[in-house]
Amino acid sequence: MHDIFRWIIGHVVMLPFSISFIFLSLFFGKPKAASLIGKILTKISVRFLGTLIPKMIDNDRFTDFKNKIIWNFQNFKVLYDVEVKNESDNFVEFKILNCPFTSALKNFGSKELCRFVCAGDFIVANKNRLNWKFSRTHSHGTDGKCCNHTYYSLATKHQEELDS
Repeated sequence: MHDIFRWIIGHVVMLPFSISFIFLSLFFGKPKAASLIGKILTKISVRFLGTLIPKMIDNDRFTDFKNKIIWNFQNFKVLYDVEVKNESDNFVEFKILNCPFTSALKNFGSKELCRFVCAGDFIVANKNRLNWKFSRTHSHGTDGKCCNHTYYSLATKHQEELDS
């Protein structure tokens, strides 16, 4: 039942973007059409992620942030299969096993738009760079394996950079 619901949500939400992309591609070519529609998709992605990623005012409160983001991701299991892969007091790594939105874009033949959906992660991370750090090496929209979001306290990420 979850799979059907996810399929419907992903396809209903992405259908207008895919149709717009295909239509604009006829006049402007795929790269320009992807850029135009992609900007809109990224803005929407950032807004959606704003509901998932809690605000963190003080970087000394990373544990509270971590607990809240775990709770938020677990409450979005209606859309995503999410696992907490690793965690400590200073980081949490998620493994997201599906994305109904990038799957729909691929099904519609609009895979060029997937990277714009996934770009929202880095924009939100950049806006919060004074509170926590983010990394991701895989996404459904780029390599299709999974999404592996990791959120770090500033102290942990800084120490990793010094160790490298």
